[in-house]
Amino acid sequence: MEELTQPEESSNQQLKEQILSDLQPFYHGAWAHMNLNRIALFGRNLNEALSPRQYERFRGALTEYSENVEQRLCLLADRFQLIRFDVTFAQALRVHAEELGKIVHQLSVQPALTAQSLARLEGEIPKHVDQLLHALRVLREQIFREFQSDPAEVLSRLVNEWKAQHVPIAFSLAANIVNRPVRVVITESELRMVLNAFLMLPKTDPSQSSLREVLFSAGAAGNYWNLEIRDTGVLVNPAQWRTVFAKRENGTGEKDLSFLSDLVKKYEGDVSVKESDQATGTTFLLRLRVSQSS
Repeated sequence: MEELTQPEESSNQQLKEQILSDLQPFYHGAWAHMNLNRIALFGRNLNEALSPRQYERFRGALTEYSENVEQRLCLLADRFQLIRFDVTFAQALRVHAEELGKIVHQLSVQPALTAQSLARLEGEIPKHVDQLLHALRVLREQIFREFQSDPAEVLSRLVNEWKAQHVPIAFSLAANIVNRPVRVVITESELRMVLNAFLMLPKTDPSQSSLREVLFSAGAAGNYWNLEIRDTGVLVNPAQWRTVFAKRENGTGEKDLSFLSDLVKKYEGDVSVKESDQATGTTFLLRLRVSQSS
């Protein structure tokens, strides 16, 4: 690979950031991913999909693909080729997106087909969707390798920095963080930003004299690294568990968690309140993808 100049490096990095944004509708459960799965499901039984009972729903999925999804897939394919990765899967993404697009158009304008044509399409539609989803998985892992960090190292440095400020907090890192090295999909600077947001939360009851403790522990579950952050000085009311990470119209402040959800979501991660009570404080759960290169 040719060495990039500084302006090219900056442009390349911006392109990778744009690809992360473009990929989000295709993450598991997102609207574009669901559209592909709906088309595959309908496509496995076209007689039922084209029946009066189902055709309006099927046509809605076809329209969404032709008006929104296909264009996004082709744009992703083009951008992946520009960043000089292995182009095999980027080319496959475009080929299968366009082939599926031709079928979608055919079914939109000519739903009455021969039994032979229907049987052929029932094989082709799931095949193209499966190939699209496979290419997206591979390309997603390729781009995720460009955004990764060592959470144990980041946590250790950050805790030492807070201790150096002589803050009235007792920190504890579980052995399963230090002794099980792993790399996660998020940049070091963004991971620091996320962790700092939790540490900067104000104490719920400032008059409380007991020492505030923040305990970090981690575990793995499938492709995810799960970090639990238990803060004995913070209480989140049950009514706020779902809204504490929601965007706010007035923007965010330094003691605000509302930016975290969108930040980790671009790396297919998430953040939530696991539990909160007066006796033990609040446990936050940060789920981050494990880098497949680790």
